[in-house]
Amino acid sequence: QRIFHVLGNHDIFWNGWADFRDNVGPSVYWFETVFEGGKDLYICLDTATATLGSSQDSWFRSFLEKNRRKYRHCIILTHTNFFYTDLTQGSSGNFTIEESFSLIDFMDRNDVSLVFQGHDHYREDIIYNDVRYTLLGAISDKMESPEYLKVKASPDGISLDWQIVSR
Repeated sequence: QRIFHVLGNHDIFWNGWADFRDNVGPSVYWFETVFEGGKDLYICLDTATATLGSSQDSWFRSFLEKNRRKYRHCIILTHTNFFYTDLTQGSSGNFTIEESFSLIDFMDRNDVSLVFQGHDHYREDIIYNDVRYTLLGAISDKMESPEYLKVKASPDGISLDWQIVSR
């Protein structure tokens, strides 16, 4: 069983970036799952500072446009939330509105199936245009109801099953 990590704001502050890089690896990467009859694409983006930045944005757009048609589903993993509007946490909380609109439009045009988001520690699951945006809850002892998510990709689509951690 493999674990895939997405860089978050806590990973880049307080000298966390060196630990992440040394113990986890790159902060931007992609992988695929292969099954009988095809494969699915997963792209992990570094949005710990609530932006892709110009070089990552260029890579992401070029990579997705070139490769998307090879896969049944495309799932994006990002720390930052596209739709959260509370700016109390400064620049690490959400993308600028311009970057959100640009990326949301791009992902819709390129048939992204699902975008996993984090940072805000509560569950939200919405569909905007034809893309599903799922904000993951937290699996932390500090949370009242820590949870994790089981994901199943099939020819019929992607199903999500939230699991509350029993104490």
